[in-house]
Amino acid sequence: MEIKLNNEAVSCWQAVLDTAIAQEETAELTVPDSMPDIQRIVRAEGQALMKSKVTDTGRAVLSGVVSVSVLYCPEGTEGVRRIGLELPYTCACSDASIDGETTAVAVTEAVSVQAAVSGPRRAAVRVELLTNLTCFRKTELETNQSAPDGTALELYKQSRTVLLPVSVTEKTAVLSEEFDVTDTDLTAAEVLCGTVRFEQRDQKVVGSRLVMRALEKVTVLLRSGQTVRQRELEREFSQIIELDSASEEDVFSLCLMPSSAYFQCTQGAAEKQLRLLAEVQTVIQCVQKQRLELAYVTDASAVGKQRFEPLTQTVTLPVAVHTQETTELLAEVLDTPEKAAQVLSVRAGCSRVTAAEEAYSAAVAVSILYTDAQNRLQSVTRRFEVKCARTQEEQTKTSARIAELYAAPGAGGIDLRMTVCFTSVREETAAVQTVTGGELTERTQKDERSVVLRRAAAGETLWQIAKQYATTEQSIREANDADARGIQPGDLLLIPLVKV
Repeated sequence: MEIKLNNEAVSCWQAVLDTAIAQEETAELTVPDSMPDIQRIVRAEGQALMKSKVTDTGRAVLSGVVSVSVLYCPEGTEGVRRIGLELPYTCACSDASIDGETTAVAVTEAVSVQAAVSGPRRAAVRVELLTNLTCFRKTELETNQSAPDGTALELYKQSRTVLLPVSVTEKTAVLSEEFDVTDTDLTAAEVLCGTVRFEQRDQKVVGSRLVMRALEKVTVLLRSGQTVRQRELEREFSQIIELDSASEEDVFSLCLMPSSAYFQCTQGAAEKQLRLLAEVQTVIQCVQKQRLELAYVTDASAVGKQRFEPLTQTVTLPVAVHTQETTELLAEVLDTPEKAAQVLSVRAGCSRVTAAEEAYSAAVAVSILYTDAQNRLQSVTRRFEVKCARTQEEQTKTSARIAELYAAPGAGGIDLRMTVCFTSVREETAAVQTVTGGELTERTQKDERSVVLRRAAAGETLWQIAKQYATTEQSIREANDADARGIQPGDLLLIPLVKV
């Protein structure tokens, strides 16, 4: 007779896709009729803003815009001019595991933004984007817990602590802040370009809510007359994420992705004081993982006159997540056509990490805006390859980010110091063999004995002995008073048998 064990299901989420996608978007920008011709381009800046995430059968599509600002020196006049462009992008990924019930967690960054003169009133724009995408699908993890009613089966169970994604949620937050900007060189300044990024601080569980704290870092390039200055401003903020349930032992992964950003500079109360309004809308994406004690059946045996041949399957369980960070220092001197007098702005972005046999590698794009001895705006861009030693662990996802960035005029050009942080994340899994059911048959060999007297062998367990003699662990424990200390090698055991 075929037997199927009763199951219990644990609701959870499964990461069916985890990938990084690099892409390039290009466009041609035209100077408005009201603005002068382009003499030379001094800077291009951009912020990726995600507008939508759609999943369907076999496909995930992310779309948004890159808010691009191109700064140029005009023909026949002094100063700097700005041209804005909303460059649309679409990031699509095909995978058979994606369906309409899949939830996408994604962050897109503008790694580098470049612009080149293609005519007196035209500029070619090229943006390099990197999207980190993880797709989750709701599922149930089934564990075998009990035998059907009326069957004399003994089940051997084991348990393991697992780390399961139990919630994938998101909320939209609107962050509005006015920053004080005090500078004796700036009056009635105009925002030429601005970007925002987030740095997570800490998390705290309060009841069924997650309270997160993060740092909002705003970088703007301001112009007042012929003076251009960069200002970096930051503020701490907190947000509450509602969850079905939560505990301090849970593990949370948060991704913040801007969907809109607006910057405006106005005159402050004092004469040399400016007020910068930053309005940012961001999507907070939260993945919650819980540690659960999961029990499962690894063996089964019939008691008495029947024999049971178990059927098994192998189940892979996520048990832990390991994170390792490695930092690499890059020190370079960037040659400049004109001697640099002052560095106004420095920007860097990391591309997708590639893995060789012994090292991870990431391309880093650097752009520096500076003034020369004649106070003219100049720029220099470079691309470097940064490497770090590769971990030997399999199934490791590695990403790179800029941890520290510094640039200053030097004797031979611009001295650049940069720290690149490589983060490797590996999910540890355990493959366990579980019993799903089996075949129950009548024993053909009869044993007329009622008890067996034997000694326990080294490494032998109570379950193995009970299974060998078609009896139960409990029967052996009761007959030998073994509840307190279990059995030891060499113990003389009285094994009661069920009469066939």
